[in-house]
Amino acid sequence: MVQISPIEYKEDAAAPPYQPEQQSYTHDEGHPPAPVAPPEIPARTVGGQPLQYAQPSQPIQPSQSSQMQSTNVINVTTENRSGGVYVNPHSCLSWISFWCCFWPVGLCAILKSREAQRAAKLGHPDEAERLAKSARKYAVAAILINVCGVTLFIVIFIVVYVSIALSM
Repeated sequence: MVQISPIEYKEDAAAPPYQPEQQSYTHDEGHPPAPVAPPEIPARTVGGQPLQYAQPSQPIQPSQSSQMQSTNVINVTTENRSGGVYVNPHSCLSWISFWCCFWPVGLCAILKSREAQRAAKLGHPDEAERLAKSARKYAVAAILINVCGVTLFIVIFIVVYVSIALSM
């Protein structure tokens, strides 16, 4: 049988505690220490040449190599990754109206949203826009039907509760 002895740590092997370096300043009594010059700041350059600062009475004369030309190009594209035209099909709104509101109308919204996505993918932007608007209308209708239904339920519940409470 092998016997393993525990590791012994020696006190003198430990690292000495941290002690910050102490700096001593020497100066004459009654006189403050001499000021230290700030570090030198490198000159600013553009295109390898130093910047020219103009005096109030002198116009700026840029050198030939420091003149820069800039060209702004703006590309606006309405195509998505699959090559079709991007149209917001309101699919998130359609799914919310399906799961949280009146589901039969929400289902119509989902179907219209899918048709809008398919039309956009095929490159028919007018048809996709029309179907997307239709999907949004169905989703909003489902939400409104749900709000009206919940409101009507609350009113009927209060009326029945009050009539039962008054008849006792």
